[in-house]
Amino acid sequence: MDRNYQNRNNDMQKTRKFDSVSDRSMPQSDSEDGIYIYERPAFSKRSNQQKTNPASARKPVSAKKKSKEKSKTKKSSSVKSRKKPKRVLTEKEKQVRRRRLGLRFAFFSIVVSISVMISVVLISCMNDILAMNRSKEPISVSVNQDMSTDQVIDALADKGLIKNRGFCKLASKILGLDDTEFLTSVYFLPPSYGLEKMIYTMSTDAIGSETVRLIFPEGYTIEQIFAKLEEYEVCSAVSLRATAMQMDFSEDFPFLKSIPNPTERFYYLEGYLYPDTYEFYVGENATSVISRFLTNFQKHWTEEYANRAAELNMSMDDVINMASIIEKEAYGSEQMALVSSVLHNRLSDTSAGLELLQCNSTTNYIPAIPEDVLAGNERNNFMRLYDTYQSPGLPAGPICSPGDAAIYAALYPEDTNYYYFRHDVNGEIYMARTKAEHDRNGEKVLRVNAAAGSSEE
Repeated sequence: MDRNYQNRNNDMQKTRKFDSVSDRSMPQSDSEDGIYIYERPAFSKRSNQQKTNPASARKPVSAKKKSKEKSKTKKSSSVKSRKKPKRVLTEKEKQVRRRRLGLRFAFFSIVVSISVMISVVLISCMNDILAMNRSKEPISVSVNQDMSTDQVIDALADKGLIKNRGFCKLASKILGLDDTEFLTSVYFLPPSYGLEKMIYTMSTDAIGSETVRLIFPEGYTIEQIFAKLEEYEVCSAVSLRATAMQMDFSEDFPFLKSIPNPTERFYYLEGYLYPDTYEFYVGENATSVISRFLTNFQKHWTEEYANRAAELNMSMDDVINMASIIEKEAYGSEQMALVSSVLHNRLSDTSAGLELLQCNSTTNYIPAIPEDVLAGNERNNFMRLYDTYQSPGLPAGPICSPGDAAIYAALYPEDTNYYYFRHDVNGEIYMARTKAEHDRNGEKVLRVNAAAGSSEE
């Protein structure tokens, strides 16, 4: 076999064969049978790499494209060269430009300031409801049962408990607080409560269902009554004190109008909180609590008592004042009429220099009030007004809550000519007509007390 033919055969093994092709794609051949076979020689390794990575082969740039790019570059450079020089602004134009910039800056500043102010107001408004970082120091505010929610909000704003009354009025309507019913009282509310809790605290809904039954014996002072009410969680002593001193109860209890000197008394209601057994709600309103005592007193001050006081040329307040001293000075109801006779005799007979009652119970009244409640010059002034060793006649006001027996003894004293009395440690009473007799009784008391002390040892 011809070597050329053999090599041709080997090369053809590496090529694809086509059974038929078109005349245009097929080269001329000398084959006799008219069937042409197109043979494609195998590519070398280098040509295969070029085929698989066409990006490596650079396409020639046509002359037309080159000329186009060249003209484009020339055009851009000519445009740059033809650019007009920057015009220098006149002074007037500069001023106009500066003015415009100033106006823009001012407008921007105003917008920012208004945004900040609105944000601050919104935060303040929401803080009236949420009460974040608010003081826990209580502030007193007086509320009447006839006040509307808007009026109560005005009162809260006047006291500084809220800052945005208009917003709080709107919020109260959204929260459904606009139809709240209130209880007349003086309330002590910290700003940390927030609007909703303040409204609830002053409403009738704040009264719970749990009750407590308390006994207040004869001779209790207002301070003792308030302390017991606080102990059993009926109401705080702070709220009770403020209500007793600031609220005017005379509209509901007209007998209080007969008190001649309310400003000279530390508690002008002292003596009128009638001692008895009461049932209170836990967490009850201070005004409601005090009103219960006053209502009970009004029941016990009968028409008979009023007529008898008129016979003695005494006012109701004189009778209660004297009865409070009798309650504190007498040991038991059997001594009350005797003590009453001494007080009446001294008040009606001042010729012997007996205008001073000299009762230790009146002198001890003000010192028993805590100093954090009453202190300084005011305390000293009240001590003088209640000290019957210094001030003639009855003290400035009652010194405790007298019971019915003491009131009766004040109205019906025993008929005696005694001007002095004293007690020993056993509660025995020693009556005297003169100062000398009173001094001798003092010696007897010392001996009895000394004997009682030695027997205890």
